[in-house]
Amino acid sequence: MLNHTEGQDLEAQAFAYEVSAWDDQHLVAISKDGMGECLDRILNVDLVGEGATLEWRPGEGDCQGDIGKAMLVGDLL
Repeated sequence: MLNHTEGQDLEAQAFAYEVSAWDDQHLVAISKDGMGECLDRILNVDLVGEGATLEWRPGEGDCQGDIGKAMLVGDLL
């Protein structure tokens, strides 16, 4: 569900992630170039606090792009 100033939209997308860290506390997975051009998507899941964030930032090389972060909201894990 995408919440914005004029309401809500249902949105679905699929990305291929590679798990870079995983233990009983958290999981970190990265989708290289997952935001187009050269921006990576980084999914951080807090298994204890039952929350998740999605970050995006330039990947490797000479990439120019925005850096950002969003808290994912939904059903508990």
